[in-house]
Amino acid sequence: MPESVVRLKAASIPKEQPQRLRARLASAAHKAGISYVVERPTAFAANVIHNGRPMRLRDAQAQAARLRQNPDVEWVVVNELEQRHAVVSPIPPNDIHYGQQGWLAAAATGGLPNVPAAWSFLNAQALSPVVVAVLDTGVLRHPDLNGRVLFDDGYDFVSEADYSNDGNGLDDDATDPGDYVTSGQIAQNPVLYEDCDGASPSSWHGTEIIGQLAAATNNNTGIAGLLASLPGAPVLPVRVAGQCGAAVIDIIEGMLWAAGINYNGRPKVNAHPARVVSLSFGGNDDCSCDSSRGMTGACLYREAIAALKQKGAILVASSGNAGASNVNGDIKTSRPANCPGALAVTALNVDGRKAQYANLVPAEGIATVGGDPSHGDNSIYTTSNNGTQGPTLSGGVPTNDYKSVQGTSFSAPIVAGTVALMWSVNPGLSVDALLAGLRSAGVRPHAAVGSLPVCSASPSSPSSGSCNCTTATCGAGVLDVNAAVQWAASQTITPYVDVPVTASFFNPSLMRAGTSSNPPTGGGGGGGGAMDAGTLLGGLALAALFSATRRRRP
Repeated sequence: MPESVVRLKAASIPKEQPQRLRARLASAAHKAGISYVVERPTAFAANVIHNGRPMRLRDAQAQAARLRQNPDVEWVVVNELEQRHAVVSPIPPNDIHYGQQGWLAAAATGGLPNVPAAWSFLNAQALSPVVVAVLDTGVLRHPDLNGRVLFDDGYDFVSEADYSNDGNGLDDDATDPGDYVTSGQIAQNPVLYEDCDGASPSSWHGTEIIGQLAAATNNNTGIAGLLASLPGAPVLPVRVAGQCGAAVIDIIEGMLWAAGINYNGRPKVNAHPARVVSLSFGGNDDCSCDSSRGMTGACLYREAIAALKQKGAILVASSGNAGASNVNGDIKTSRPANCPGALAVTALNVDGRKAQYANLVPAEGIATVGGDPSHGDNSIYTTSNNGTQGPTLSGGVPTNDYKSVQGTSFSAPIVAGTVALMWSVNPGLSVDALLAGLRSAGVRPHAAVGSLPVCSASPSSPSSGSCNCTTATCGAGVLDVNAAVQWAASQTITPYVDVPVTASFFNPSLMRAGTSSNPPTGGGGGGGGAMDAGTLLGGLALAALFSATRRRRP
């Protein structure tokens, strides 16, 4: 008898042969009037299926609804795209030196993160290696990143070849080919790009974020990186985004792989597991997950973040950039930054007010600078490339370019790097202990700037534009990197103990809503994130994820 909606033992997998599972998947799709030509296993014992090309979001939602009606299908989630949280900067680069990196100024006032004092302190400490994975558009070779980035050890999780710009899907090359979209491409395939934001040049977003963290320091050229104190190559590039954004399942797989977590469909083993995952993409949805709503992308995020915590790792995610225009009247924290267990980061001006574009974060979040030249700030100056489609080259390698950028995208890696530095001085801190220490001892109080209004999180009148932060709107406080690392060093120093973690199945309470013939069983809470090493329960006979385009507006 094939196993259908039954519960399996912890960390087990269905006993059916792959050919039988594929046949049952094909049968379920046929009964729902759904055709597909691509099927591959992925995390949580699911299969990604689609018809060989991306489809409209509404079409994917309709197909998913039909497939859910089959009792042999455990859950279906539409594989949507999330969008980067950068803001296009009006300031072009014109020089290459540390003085342009205003966010690295030697001060502990306003919104500045007080990095130089942390560097001085760390120079006298014994530091453990810590890897930060940057889930983004990939990375370009750059002279200022040589020896500081694990270029050859990253991975490309962009599964849709139509959006990849490199001609294929998953592979072991995290190089960024560019995320440009041309008017010609749109004219040739308007359906493919219907939910995107039109033609745009390549952003080189991943290289820009990685430069903030990894740029070689004290080398008489370029810029300085936050992780200057860490030896070796502390940054792992994980490509999850191509044209039009990043698909949810690509982000999920990138998170799990980056942290060294086993999952169904995993590619090569990550030789450099990360304890910090930095993500600057997100969408407007909430992160609630309960059986009454059925399976959603939020459930995937919650379980992946919980798996990271088991492994002793943290997801640091940007809050989004709807604040400038109050898009749809909604500047609440974007997903997955709003998911339980994620560390949400919003952006400030240098003087400490909320950056005009930044979304709000709850009291569990953190605030730090993000660049805001339209309101008197410097931008974040970092490594990049000047190519509008593919990278500009010199002698066959990408040119030594820099750009000024802004957005909550560039606040998140500052906090992610701080978490890494805290673990470098005290690797045995648990996730909960580190977050508690960061929120209590690693921040300064929010500043009151001039006569600006106080930021409001009221659903009827959320604050757009610049405003004075509170803990309810901009997180626990203003990041102070020096205070954070000194607190970490003051705690009992213990080694990090690696815990093998497998993310194969959801908690039983997150399965399909119960009926009289199929009541939900098991425990762990309906909100997700309740996994622990001994109770990864629940089985799936069939699980499907559909691919669809959807441009996520920050």
